[in-house]
Amino acid sequence: MKSFKFFPESVGNVGWIWMFYFLVPLMNFLSLPFSESWYGYLLTFVLIFFYRQSWWEENRKPIYITLQLAIITALSILYDPFFVYMGFYPMAVISTLKSDRQVRYFVLITAVLFSALLGWNYIHQPNNLLLQLIPTILVLCVFPFGMRAARKQRELKKQLAEANEEISRLIKQEERQRIARDLHDTLGHTLSLISLKSELAERFFDTNLEKAKQEIQEVHKTSRIALKQVRELISDMRTVTIEEELENALEILKSAGITCEINKVEVLPDGSIMQNILGMCLRESIVNIVKHSSAKHCKITFQTTPESFIIKIEDDGKGFETMNPGNGMLGMKERLTLIEGKLDIVSKSDKGTCVTLQVPIVIK
Repeated sequence: MKSFKFFPESVGNVGWIWMFYFLVPLMNFLSLPFSESWYGYLLTFVLIFFYRQSWWEENRKPIYITLQLAIITALSILYDPFFVYMGFYPMAVISTLKSDRQVRYFVLITAVLFSALLGWNYIHQPNNLLLQLIPTILVLCVFPFGMRAARKQRELKKQLAEANEEISRLIKQEERQRIARDLHDTLGHTLSLISLKSELAERFFDTNLEKAKQEIQEVHKTSRIALKQVRELISDMRTVTIEEELENALEILKSAGITCEINKVEVLPDGSIMQNILGMCLRESIVNIVKHSSAKHCKITFQTTPESFIIKIEDDGKGFETMNPGNGMLGMKERLTLIEGKLDIVSKSDKGTCVTLQVPIVIK
């Protein structure tokens, strides 16, 4: 058996806070004889019922809104014109309607109804205090649009959080696939070679001891390569940051005799995923400079624009005229694609190379 709930979970405690203001008309009725106030009590409790039901029955919301407006109009005519403040209850429900057209329709009806009610009261009982209701009616008309905008903003934030979670899941999945490819292409090949060499050594053990010894040495050498490959794979799987990679880059470039200039912005991109991908791309770029460029100087520049975060890695090495992307460049491009980033490489012989990493700035 389901437990009774006065409001849906989406409304939360706000609904109960609003219920507190129903005490105002009930307290006003206490000062009246019961013969005059009983239908006021009845209308108020019916209003509470319609207000509560309007949060549960989506398809009947327009009906419940109309009934609430009718009851508030009746209370204002029978008891006090200032009861129009209770229009905030149907207005809160109006803000949750599916169609913007419905929202505008009910706001227009409310504005006309309450304005006519104010005019009717002012004609029959002229009182300057009634003019204080004009700002209340204006606020009532604006109120649904404000609540609707706030609700849409919360929904967008929720969708953005879900999208970020999905991106994180896809990146993890891609990393698993990359690790599987690396294991198959590198370690798998090396272990197959060790198995083959071991079988050859076993065959030569009885017939050609020298050849068997040579194969054992090859197995030993290949196993060391396999160990190195495992260490490299583990290193790649470790979460990296841009700050860490900058420190490592300075040490590597210094060891290679390459001077380095870093122009860094104060605010680096937030989030472990972006930090990890940019850090790995920065590492790959520095390794390429040390291995292939024969450069004497390297410059790393960080830039931010309203839309993107940019890292430029420039060197004064020998460069290249024809682009022949290796596994390193392809890996950088694949990683950046996961976060909608771009990789741009400009290189000319004897004029050096400029690698640009560009990723969009995510607004939280």
